[in-house]
Amino acid sequence: MCLTKRESEVLLWCSRGKSNWEIGKILSISEHGAEFHLRNIFKKLDTNSRVVAVVKAVQKGWIQP
Repeated sequence: MCLTKRESEVLLWCSRGKSNWEIGKILSISEHGAEFHLRNIFKKLDTNSRVVAVVKAVQKGWIQP
């Protein structure tokens, strides 16, 4: 299972320390939209932590911070 393009973008900005609100502004989506993608990322990576999600995605080669 891989991340969608949008999920990868959201997670990349998470890796750079951006909040859901900031990610929404950067990607021209709502804060709720950023939260939605982050919840999907958490499910795919079996975690509830932004930090753990970033680490797992980097280890899998899904993102490069």
